Amino acid sequence: MNFYVRRYGRYSRNARNREKSVGRLSLFWRVAIVAYFIACTAILGARWFFTSNLDAYRDDIASVVSRLTGVHIAIEDIHGGFRLIHPVLVLKNVSLARPNGPVSLTLPKIEAELSWSSLWHLEPRFRTLIVSEPNLTVRRLKNGSFDVAGFVLGHSSAVERQNDESNRTESSPAEQPFTKWLLAQDRLAIRDGAFTFIDEQKAEPVPVVIRNTQAVFEQGILGWRAGASGAVIERRFSSATAFDERHFEVKADIARSLFAHADNPLTWRGSLYAHFDSIDIAKMLNNLGIKDYVHSGEGAARFWASIDSGRLKNVTADLALRRTSVTLGKHLEPLKLTKLHGRLLFSEKEDRQLSAQALSLEFEDAKGAKFGPADLSADCSRDAAGRILSCRFGASEITIGTLLRLSPALPLPAEGREFLA
Repeated sequence: MNFYVRRYGRYSRNARNREKSVGRLSLFWRVAIVAYFIACTAILGARWFFTSNLDAYRDDIASVVSRLTGVHIAIEDIHGGFRLIHPVLVLKNVSLARPNGPVSLTLPKIEAELSWSSLWHLEPRFRTLIVSEPNLTVRRLKNGSFDVAGFVLGHSSAVERQNDESNRTESSPAEQPFTKWLLAQDRLAIRDGAFTFIDEQKAEPVPVVIRNTQAVFEQGILGWRAGASGAVIERRFSSATAFDERHFEVKADIARSLFAHADNPLTWRGSLYAHFDSIDIAKMLNNLGIKDYVHSGEGAARFWASIDSGRLKNVTADLALRRTSVTLGKHLEPLKLTKLHGRLLFSEKEDRQLSAQALSLEFEDAKGAKFGPADLSADCSRDAAGRILSCRFGASEITIGTLLRLSPALPLPAEGREFLA
């Protein structure tokens, strides 16, 4: 009797467990089917709205975006479509203006692919926002921030913000919401843009025109990525009608962290890349704040760099320059070179050590004397104030005659100069 009771009880327990599993599986499929039909209904409704009824809500859409960004937006024409499951808006002749101010920017065409994350963000979010053929004026202001068609991008310290509190115009509150909303989009792109850059930090600002600009900004889970290419059009100093065209390509990969902000370069950590088929190296270094060493030099250059907290930590440069003038110390003669080729490496270590290398370096001075190819190195230590305490130099190959010719321009110790003399 006990045998049948045990067997029947085991069978009953197994049957009840199977019924529970089937019930849980059935509940899962019910929820999945309901979610599927809700998603299909939402997509079909959005498709109907964006393809047939969008123009009637043109002013309402402009009003919503204006309220979120703090910028007055007007749309001349709008129509919609669908890309797979994402609605797409195509806006034409979009004008932007600060509150109670004149129109500061008109964009011929904007293509915006809406993201379904707009539902839980409770504001318009876009998978892709493409601006075609914009014509912008960008100014670098004296405080280091940038004015892009009347909208300020940049970072000010707490002291600067406190000092500027009383000088803010009524347009200032509109700047930060617009910047934050714009940089919150998944992907921003510019096609065939034209820019005029004016550096107001210089005593006599000279406009620099950039044409055929292609740019993209993407943000993912782990960080931000950006890239741009174009052609810089500059007037030659020797002619009022002749212009030089310099092509460039730049890329950046910035790691995301709790302390990194896309609109504040001082919080960035990541890597940079730049390539120039023709560049004025002295002007570029001068714009970066390095003014005392390189006075002239032009040619092709390629750079790789890593940054931390907005500071360059490691830099690698491939250079092919001509007509280069370099001064390596305050009381030294300039080193004038007709050509310079090689790879330069610079790194800053945590213990305030500086390391510099030149690989396969070769150059020719104005008198026809040639050097290299050879490898050079320098390791310097600094004090807490940043002053150089000592340096150790090395070279794979160098002759006494070369050192003697170059000694007036080299930072050699007194013992070394006595030895060469």
